[in-house]
Amino acid sequence: MSRRALRRLGVVAATIALVSASVQIAATPASAAPLSQCTSMTLEQVQTRILTETNAARSKAGKAALTLNSQMNTVAVNWSAKQASANKMSHNPSYSKQIPSGWSGAAENVAMGYAPTKVTTGWLNSAGHRANILGSYTHIGIGVGCASNGYPYYTQVFGAYKKAPANPNVSRVAGADRYSTAAAISNTTFKTNVPVAYLASGATFPDALSGASSAGVVGGPVLLTSPTGLSASAKTELSRLKPKRIVVLGGPGAVSNTVMRAAAAYTSGQVNRAAGDDRYETSAAISAATFDPGVPVAYLSNGQTFPDALAGAAAAGHIGGPVLLSTKTGIPASVADELRRLKPQKIVVLGGPGAVTDSVVSAARAFTTGGASRLAGADRYATAAAVSKATFGAGVRVAYIANGSTFPDALSGAAAAGVVGGPVLLTADSSLPGSVASELARLKPAKIVVLGGPGAVSETVVAQAARYATG
Repeated sequence: MSRRALRRLGVVAATIALVSASVQIAATPASAAPLSQCTSMTLEQVQTRILTETNAARSKAGKAALTLNSQMNTVAVNWSAKQASANKMSHNPSYSKQIPSGWSGAAENVAMGYAPTKVTTGWLNSAGHRANILGSYTHIGIGVGCASNGYPYYTQVFGAYKKAPANPNVSRVAGADRYSTAAAISNTTFKTNVPVAYLASGATFPDALSGASSAGVVGGPVLLTSPTGLSASAKTELSRLKPKRIVVLGGPGAVSNTVMRAAAAYTSGQVNRAAGDDRYETSAAISAATFDPGVPVAYLSNGQTFPDALAGAAAAGHIGGPVLLSTKTGIPASVADELRRLKPQKIVVLGGPGAVTDSVVSAARAFTTGGASRLAGADRYATAAAVSKATFGAGVRVAYIANGSTFPDALSGAAAAGVVGGPVLLTADSSLPGSVASELARLKPAKIVVLGGPGAVSETVVAQAARYATG
């Protein structure tokens, strides 16, 4: 027999001073049944469904969308589990103290017995619950728990904040544009007097792809510039860094000689260019300028696309090997020559056969005694997760997350990740892919750093990722 119920609670603080000054973390919930006993959906899928439907209702009513918050999620998930373990619907008497402080208004909805696809409609059909959903709130936490009898229990917690609630284990590094974001990534990672700083075009990716792994090995940042003039943000960061030398990635068509001359003012050493006649020769030149023979690994990635190479760059920088570029169907002569010189202990091809064919894997075996293998997933997100899993163990200090549809933030982030010793994982702008969520769950990173602004990686993705940061 179906049993469904709803309850709501709302509170509004007249002033922020009425709120507890500190955030209290919800107690560990009592044991509840696995969610799979109630629904085939994962927790993240339920949260996304309810958030999407909630914001659709708000949009229809002319209200701004709510942002999912990781700490509020924790409160909602723990309370849902507590309801489920008791098999009794009830309100959390302490939710307003457990969500981040600083709110001017807060509310809670609970429900039981509804399918995940129906519960939002149930709330919206109830005047009180609808008032909470359409209230003047800015952030939301969503939870679901499963009772032993198969009944799901749901919780929504709402908060109105002038500023986004902070999470000490999750940070966003961003600037006004790709150039200032690259400078911000450098600023948060590297100290003054770095051995080298790399300059790459912020307009195109090919020449810069191999530079990120080299930067990670040598211990310097990748800064972005326009092709024709040294960007203001790069100038400011170079002034702070005082690099012992500067390397420009790519030929004059990627980064002009004008930029090289301007860069000379920011180092007491030389400004060199690592370049070839094409992207493949450039990748070989960058490798030759950085790595000695006998490297532990060399990575091969399709030079026509950037996602696989960028995910590989963080791993390569951490292990101490280059990322070299190939065509989809073959290894260019310049890259073959560099592989002969390197004599890598093994070769790893990045991406599936649609990116790099099996014939390339076979050809790569001629350049190593340790064999050639492939790291790939169903898409760019899963491939990045596979690279991370093959390289990094659980308990990493930090995991970086960047938009998988554009290259600039991940490019600069890969250099930082190589130095710090963490992966670069890729995400869609509005939702964290399941493969990435699974890898974050395995990694248990102490901290998560999101690269780029909300236009690149939304606050919803930040909230979804934040639940995996262990602090």
